[in-house]
Amino acid sequence: MLPVLKKNLTRPRFYSTGQLLQQWEVETKANCVETTWDEITGSQFNLLANTLGESEYVNEKVPKEGTNVPPCWHHAYFPPRTQEGNLASDGYETSYFPPKPFSQRMWVGAHLDWSLENPLKVGDQVKMTTALDHAELRQGRMGDSAMVWINKDIENGHGWSMREQRCLVYHPEQEKTSAVTRGITVKKKAEFSKTITPSSILLFRYSALTFNSHKIHFDHEYATKVENHPGKIT
Repeated sequence: MLPVLKKNLTRPRFYSTGQLLQQWEVETKANCVETTWDEITGSQFNLLANTLGESEYVNEKVPKEGTNVPPCWHHAYFPPRTQEGNLASDGYETSYFPPKPFSQRMWVGAHLDWSLENPLKVGDQVKMTTALDHAELRQGRMGDSAMVWINKDIENGHGWSMREQRCLVYHPEQEKTSAVTRGITVKKKAEFSKTITPSSILLFRYSALTFNSHKIHFDHEYATKVENHPGKIT
């Protein structure tokens, strides 16, 4: 009688894109919280004022200590302190990057909350804590997309001052034919709005101040031939 060989075969487990994103969300929330420090300097404030032309502190006029930082001007602080070799191939940081197939990203919006009693001021020593809030898989005109929301809480010596909840969208690599220009339908009327038509110099200066090296904003060949956008993204 011939011996009977028994072998337990384990079937490979396959995960859907949604399951992979969900697993990444859980692991990132548990293991990835970043803390960075900076100082609200008058010099950086002045450079942003000269870039945007929206403040009295232009030319050589540098704000004194105690001057309130205007809304959204915190972007001139907490630059990504990352060496070039540690950046992703698109020139952006690698933190909070979801798993494949998502390889192309854009910053699509933000929600901001401020403490009216404790605004950021020139001279403040500040700390920013960055953590993943949540991630969602959505279906759009470019296929499956990963929407990633990141919380950035900033505090000074008096405590919590503001939160920016930043939303980034991550797409799979796009074919040339799928990257088309389309308008965006406004879902509701804003209480107030402001229109800015940036010049190439303004964009360059703003990117330099924020230490933003994302290639889709300044490298036309990369934006159009690698990520297949119609042009540079502004």
